[in-house]
Amino acid sequence: MDNPGERLRGRKNTECMKGVRCVETGEEFESIIEAAEKTGVSKGSISKSLIQDVTVKGFTWKRI
Repeated sequence: MDNPGERLRGRKNTECMKGVRCVETGEEFESIIEAAEKTGVSKGSISKSLIQDVTVKGFTWKRI
């Protein structure tokens, strides 16, 4: 049987690799990581916006 912790970590990493779009600018990124690096908004803030459908640091994010 798989270690549940490893399975969760694998899924979390996969989630970070899905594409996202900034609603305000229309700019698309291949991952949350790329979006965070290029916009200066933390990965956690982008994730929060995706999960709670809220604006963080002036940006709203959607999955693509």
